[in-house]
Parts: sequence; structure tokens; C-alpha cells
Amino acid sequence: MASASHCLRAGSETQLDNLDPFRRFERAFPVQGRTFHQVLLQEPDLCARQLLRFAEEQLAHRMERYPARAVQVLRNQLEQRAQRSC
Repeated sequence: MASASHCLRAGSETQLDNLDPFRRFERAFPVQGRTFHQVLLQEPDLCARQLLRFAEEQLAHRMERYPARAVQVLRNQLEQRAQRSC
């Protein structure tokens, strides 16, 4: 998440916890932190698809060089895997 944090704007730099790097994101971005937490509770295949969706929602419009084609390839692979496991 460290790489995502620099693309999102925190409400205040004072919200960041420099002693506990695992809590910085959740404190600076509580809504996204809750969503991220819920995604991580899913089974691995669903989690992977939701993490990709979450990253795209949060980063695609913020990153100048967002790897849209690579994301699409990965999304297709994850969807094919999900269909095979049904």
C-alpha cells in the first residue's frame, strides 16, 4: 500500500503514524482502509479480483502512467481462473 499512498491525497500529514507503517494508510484514508480490509478477508481468488478493482478505482485516474493494458490482461486471467473453478 505504500506505493498507493503517494497517489492519494491525505486529509492531513499529521494523521500519518511514523511509528507504525501498517496503520498509516488506514488513518490517512479511512474509507479506503475499511474497503481494503474487507477485500483482504475474502477467499484468495475473489480477493485478487477485488484488489485489482480497488486499485483501478483508486489509482487509474490519479497515475499519469497507469498500466491499463497490464491491468486488463491480469483481469482477464483472473476472470478465466474464476470461471474454471466454478
